[in-house]
Amino acid sequence: MKKALAVLAFAVMFAVPTFAQTSGDNSVDFFTSIWYVFLALLSLAIYFIPTFIVWNKTKKNTTAIFVLNLLAGWTGIGWLVALIWALTSDVTDAEKPNQLKQGELEPNYKYQERLRQAAAVVSEKKCPDCAEVVKAEAKKCRFCQHIFTD
Repeated sequence: MKKALAVLAFAVMFAVPTFAQTSGDNSVDFFTSIWYVFLALLSLAIYFIPTFIVWNKTKKNTTAIFVLNLLAGWTGIGWLVALIWALTSDVTDAEKPNQLKQGELEPNYKYQERLRQAAAVVSEKKCPDCAEVVKAEAKKCRFCQHIFTD
């Protein structure tokens, strides 16, 4: 938005002295020139709508859209193409599998891993001979054939 205001301020800085040349009745010519400046600025704002939209979004082709809008926007079709390009998103949702939906909390993988390990501790035990992990209910180690006596 700051860029758009800077462009409009730049246009006003050069347009007002050009239109504000008066001869005879100063009040009529001054207000007429202000009207012309307003119309010129309104026309510029409408012309560069696709560029203003792109400046407020994060897109990969910001410069390309600006150049298309600047050079081919006067054709109408070029302006419409620039507007559609500015309003489309860069990446589809299918290409962003890890993106969270609005309102979702980011999963805490370390916490989930600790819960899984805690559950494994309860349901598993280590063999004293071979140090392999076996189910807590096992009476015999499936690796070294050690017989548990608990």
